Amino acid sequence: MSGRYWTPLLSVAFDCGLCLSNTLHVVDKAILLLNRKADVLCCDDSGDTVLHIILNGKRLHEEKSYKRAKAYGMRSRWLLSRKQPLDLLMVFITAGADVYAVNTYGKTPSRVAHINRRTEEWIEALQLCGYDYEEILAHPSLCTDCCKENHQTSKLSFEEYCQQRESSGYDGFDSRDMNGCISSGEEKSDDEEEDDDEEESDGEEEGPNCEDKVMKGDGAMIEAIPETIHCDGRDLTTFRGIESNMRGITLLLYITVLIY
Repeated sequence: MSGRYWTPLLSVAFDCGLCLSNTLHVVDKAILLLNRKADVLCCDDSGDTVLHIILNGKRLHEEKSYKRAKAYGMRSRWLLSRKQPLDLLMVFITAGADVYAVNTYGKTPSRVAHINRRTEEWIEALQLCGYDYEEILAHPSLCTDCCKENHQTSKLSFEEYCQQRESSGYDGFDSRDMNGCISSGEEKSDDEEEDDDEEESDGEEEGPNCEDKVMKGDGAMIEAIPETIHCDGRDLTTFRGIESNMRGITLLLYITVLIY
């Protein structure tokens, strides 16, 4: 950030999604700054607004896998990094951030979202704020003054969103202990359940199926072969029965040869 014009709101936007020890509660910090009349239309010396910076910033869940984050005791921060950017986008948009803003490189927030493969996140934020997202995405980078007069505004107010949003409640302490247990009252997310399923499948050892084995009297294991099998509704003699019949026929032929 050296040599860049920087404001507290821009710093909060830059920290969003990183979820390091010194970047927690960025949404609450943004709300506090906005309540104290911070300028949501601020931009850096490249023309990037808070929306550009959020959509262009790094995310912990993109930089590090869930298993690796959990191994380093950053499980909760990893999960938070997936939800925090959308929350902050909503805060800034409802507070009056310009969704049509163009930086010095001619890029709108929609273009930055497309470049970073975050269009889905951007569309969700626009829809929740009551925008016609198709018009926003199709809007040209440069427009006339007449076009600017028809720009959409958020149908959800900043005060309404602040009242209805749920705080993350994360204070930097990971409730999962060193043994990987979750403290009482905490529920697993879908991502955690999928990860746990993968770990269980990886840890399973392939062994013999108990139904395919039977115990002999001396404790040895032998293959259990069904007495009959079915084919087209008819019972056929099993391999064990065939083998027994062949031995009987061979013995009968041997006896017959001896007699004659």
